[in-house]
Amino acid sequence: MKCLVSFLILLFCAIATLAQNKSISPATTDTSKFAEALEAQISCKEKVQPAKAIRALQRAGVISATYDEEDSINIYRVKKPLTVFGYNVLSVIAFDEDLPFERGPGTLPPTLIGILVPDRIKEVKAKLGYLESQGVIIEEHNESPGPPRKPRMRTEIWCSR
Repeated sequence: MKCLVSFLILLFCAIATLAQNKSISPATTDTSKFAEALEAQISCKEKVQPAKAIRALQRAGVISATYDEEDSINIYRVKKPLTVFGYNVLSVIAFDEDLPFERGPGTLPPTLIGILVPDRIKEVKAKLGYLESQGVIIEEHNESPGPPRKPRMRTEIWCSR
């Protein structure tokens, strides 16, 4: 009986130690490789490959399998915590002719990949404004939650190539 109690105490101590170590948290471990890949594409450092990125994010369960469409740009809601450039990501936005994206009327949008974050554009530009010279687009996004509520201002960060 003493051995069992000692074992359980050691087990609980090990679990508590792991829980306190943020580098081992499941959310960070599960999505960190996706965050790095998105940062490289969104910062226009790597070739933009939205179809490949969206499929990988969906397979891992990071984003939803379904999407909303706005001006032919597809918006995928984040299902697991995802941090890119230090911002909590609400949605991943994309357009690529290689995916069965829904297309609205008008001019075909460029191939693009990006993110939607809850932070104000002024704050995002203060931190990431230097990326605009590399072709990164940082713009305000008006998210309308419905008639009785006030629209929420969000910020889109994306690259198209």
